[in-house]
Formats: sequence, structure tokens, C-alpha cells
Amino acid sequence: MNPVRLSGPGKRLFYSASRSRPSAPKPLYKRLTRKQPEMAVSTYMNEPSVRNGARESEAAPRSGQLYSTSAAASTNDEAASHGTPPQQIQTIRTVKSIREARAHAASIGHHVGLVPTMGGLHEGHLDLIREAAKECDEVYVSIYLNPTQFAKTEDGWLGTYPQNFAEDLALVEGLNAELKSDAKYRGYTTIAFSPEHPEMYPTGLENCSRIELPADMVHVLEGVERPLSMTGAATVVMKFLNVVMPDKVYFGQKDFQQVVVLRRMIEEFHIPVQPRIVATRRDDDGLALSSRNKYFGERRRGVANVLSQVFLGAQRRFEEDGKASRKDVLDAAYAHAKELEKSHRHINPGKKAAFSFTYISLADPQTLQEVETIGENGAVMSGALLVPPLEDPQPGERLGVSDDKNQVRLIDNVTLGNAGRYLGLTNLTDT
Repeated sequence: MNPVRLSGPGKRLFYSASRSRPSAPKPLYKRLTRKQPEMAVSTYMNEPSVRNGARESEAAPRSGQLYSTSAAASTNDEAASHGTPPQQIQTIRTVKSIREARAHAASIGHHVGLVPTMGGLHEGHLDLIREAAKECDEVYVSIYLNPTQFAKTEDGWLGTYPQNFAEDLALVEGLNAELKSDAKYRGYTTIAFSPEHPEMYPTGLENCSRIELPADMVHVLEGVERPLSMTGAATVVMKFLNVVMPDKVYFGQKDFQQVVVLRRMIEEFHIPVQPRIVATRRDDDGLALSSRNKYFGERRRGVANVLSQVFLGAQRRFEEDGKASRKDVLDAAYAHAKELEKSHRHINPGKKAAFSFTYISLADPQTLQEVETIGENGAVMSGALLVPPLEDPQPGERLGVSDDKNQVRLIDNVTLGNAGRYLGLTNLTDT
């Protein structure tokens, strides 16, 4: 049986309990051809310094940088004599400097935790840092919008992705005050690693080397419509792990498929790092925190939580009645989704915001394959929601980033049964 899915605008092909049951669940989508979509290239590559092959000097602080590398080095030297990490966050832009900083941390016996991000930080990212600070002496936060995760058709996303390095750094600095004042935390953030593309892709973006992933883990779920997202994420995370060589690396549960793929990559390539998975942080109405939520004005934000309503409802029903069959779990989720869609269908365009469910999956937390029954490993219900641009903006209406003109794709998931423990989630009560 197939998960709830949407094959195209206006054409919904939902899971149906009336269809004959095959011996095993069918794949979520037909497998894609091997041809990959073209990768998006950031407008950064058009800057003169990059076209000429020049790289920014480390000695010159950039916008948002607290102090130059040379100043930071003296701070580190002073800290080393006391066996403590630097008191200020050091902004590093180059591979050479981050490796030097990491070598220094190792020389004084410090454990380092890495929190990879694409910027647009929010409380969900701060939860990752908090978990890292509980277990590590120093936390390195990477802030890098990775272009290899976006296809050319997603150029709009790459160009408008919420980015403000100064704001991100201010959030992390504010969190540091909390971490330093609470005895339950072992460390705090010492480095913000924010490289430019030539540092991460020294031979260029167009023909760079990539991590090859198993097709049955890539061309399912999010990989059906965004196949580059998995290979791009795996490639850049591999680069960060090679460059930083952290003791632990922290990922968020919200990117469930990515988490499973990255854990497998770490295991298969024998990378000496411990992956840690942190439970999803949600707003009061259940919406999973995401950098993309900044695209929502008041009206679209009002419907953005329908996916979480469906998933959290399914989680509650499973905990209450224990029904573990695919039919029971997905029938209820499908009915809830249809009810939510129907309740918004006849609202005046000047007052409503449109949305549509892309797919709803019930998959094994290890293989990402659809399951017939929630078994010993549990299962993960995941899916995506499309929120198109606002149809009829009203005068004086509060709008989001890009004036609510961008289509937004939201993802979310919940764990059922033992899936949360199988994934090794922290903060299990928040899932």
C-alpha cells in the first residue's frame, strides 16, 4: 500500500484502504532515472574576488566577525595557559584556521561537538547547541548555506533562504551566557565556522566530487522531488567532519531522512565521530521550528501547522489504542488531513491561505522503506506540506520574508513505538 501522496497540482492520489493488499508495501514513488538535476549555483560565484580566483584574507574581519584570526589566536593562546576555551566566539572562514583551532583544542584535552547549520538559526538550532554543551568542552557551530543541496529549479530558495550572519552570531552569543551560568553544561560555543564556497569546494561547484548514496535511501520521501538534497547534505557533512574532526556531531530529528542517511554514511565510512540526534522543537501550536517559517506572514502561518496536527494526532492515537497496522495508522491520518483541507476550502481568498499535503509516509527508522506493521523498531510517520504564495494579499497585512511570494515546503515527522529510542533521540518527551 502506498502512503498518502500528491502527484501534482490538483491531483491527489491518497492511500486507499479499499485497494487489494500486496505482500509488502510498495515503494512510495516510482524510482527516478539516474540523471540528476542540475545543481544551483549561488550568486556568490559572480563576485569579482571569486571570478579572479582570489580568496579573502583571514586577517581582515568581515561583516559580523568579532575579531581577526590573529587576534583570536592570541586569545586562544592565553586560554590555553589556563586550560579553558576562549571566552569569545571566534569566527573562522578558512579550513586552515579551523584545523589549527581544532588541533589546539585537542592539545589541551578538550572534546569538541560540531553543530552543522545552514544559518537562519532558531531555538531548534539552539537545542542542538545545548545538547552539545552538555557533553563537550567546546562547541563549533558551522553556518554555511550549501549550494549542492539545491537544484537549479530551486534557485529561488537558494537566493532567498533566510540568512543574517550577525543575527545568528548574536543568538549563539546570547545562548553562551546561559551555558556558562548553568552547571549542567560542560562547555559552550567557541567557534562559528562560516566558510565561503571556494573553501568548501576548492575545485568549483559544477564538477565537484560527491558522496554516492544507496538509491533506496535517496529516491524516497524527500528525495523524490529533491534528489540533490540528500547527496548534497552527505557531501558537505563529510567535508565538515574531515575538516573539523569533532568527537560528536549533532543533527535534528526534523530532517529524519537526512539523519538516517548521515548515520549510515558515518558508519559505512568508519568516521570516528558519534552522531547525536536531538528531538524536534515545536511552537505552542505544534509547528516544528524551521528557518523556512520566516517566509510566513500571519495568514500563512495560521495554516502552517496542519501537518503537525495530523502527525501529533496520529501519535496520540497510537499511544492510546496501540493499533499498529499500516491501515489503521494511515487511515486515521488521511481522514484528519482531508478534514483539515475541507475546512479551509470555502474560505474567501482574501482571508484564507492555501495548502496541500505532498505525501504521508510510515517507514522503518533504519531502512526508510514503507512498513506494513509497526514492529520492534517502531516506525516514523513523515511527510511534507506545500504552502503556495499568498493568493490575495490585503492592504496592511503582515507579510513574511519575500512578502509571502515564495512557495514553502515544510517537512515534519513523529516517532511511533520504539523508533525514538532506536534513533537515539535526546529529549524524548518533546517528540
